[in-house]
Amino acid sequence: PTSLDIAVARRELALEKRAAELLHENQLSFYAPHPKQKAFHDNAIARYRYARTGNRFGKSEMGAAEDVAFALGYRPWIAEGDPARTLGIPSHPTKGLIVCTTWKKSREVFTEMETGGLGKLFKYIPKSRLGKPTKNHSGFIDRIPVRHISGEWSVIFLDTIEGFKNNPLAQESSVHDWVHVD
Repeated sequence: PTSLDIAVARRELALEKRAAELLHENQLSFYAPHPKQKAFHDNAIARYRYARTGNRFGKSEMGAAEDVAFALGYRPWIAEGDPARTLGIPSHPTKGLIVCTTWKKSREVFTEMETGGLGKLFKYIPKSRLGKPTKNHSGFIDRIPVRHISGEWSVIFLDTIEGFKNNPLAQESSVHDWVHVD
């Protein structure tokens, strides 16, 4: 191989490495919902949306994508200029709540950071927009700040049915812009 071949190969390798970094740092931009998930996202003008499907449909995946989109203020996987990019999303930073059955399930699905695979929220929140998550008294992540396009902070709260049973008044007087029951 010539020195030109080597230089081209190095440049291609550097470009592939940068593409992998961009994908890792901005996975929500590359989210590609299947047609039924797309129908859910396209119905964003509805005040309430409900997806009741079988196992392995991708409910948590599409829910996490939509949750992060609301926290960011737009849907990064939809092209700029397309009205669906911001349809139904408040223009201000949001306060959202995700409810899971247990804290272990919450970590497994949404907030895993330690066992190699990322939870869906950390998979989709762009690394440059992620604030410092906080943990509850049991060591589970219960609050994730996300930098909104306005520059202010949106907050994603996590809670559980298990927690509600233990303390039904824990969420009393809380006002959320959106709620995702998983």
